[in-house]
Amino acid sequence: RAKKKLSVKGDLGHVGEIIEVNTAILHRLLEAGFVPVVSPVSVAIESPNQVYNVNGDEGATAVAQALGATQLDFISNVPGVLRDLRDTAVIPTLTPAEVAQLTAVGIISGGMVPKVQAAIAAITQGVQQARIVDLSGLLVGGTLFVK
Repeated sequence: RAKKKLSVKGDLGHVGEIIEVNTAILHRLLEAGFVPVVSPVSVAIESPNQVYNVNGDEGATAVAQALGATQLDFISNVPGVLRDLRDTAVIPTLTPAEVAQLTAVGIISGGMVPKVQAAIAAITQGVQQARIVDLSGLLVGGTLFVK
């Protein structure tokens, strides 16, 4: 379930942020051998007739935190956080302090910012590790975020 997301940029419309995850149904599905696919569209806390669209990365972070996950992988179209826009070398690990530094100098920018923010939120909210990776690097690769 979600509540309306507030922004300093103004009204975002039907955009929400997760405030409650129904872990019981997820646990039942997992115990039955199913892999749940969770939509980021969420029911509003104030009315079951209202729904909010939630950023997929933020939704994944909320679910991982609620389930007590030890690792959260964000699958992307890039192999991880790159050293710079002209380089294809992936930065293997990042801490929150390093993320702040790389964001300040523009190495982390554009669409990578919310994904990195979600990874940092995950590790600060109880998930031990978060990773940004593409499908080809899923077994070994990507950028690992650690405290």
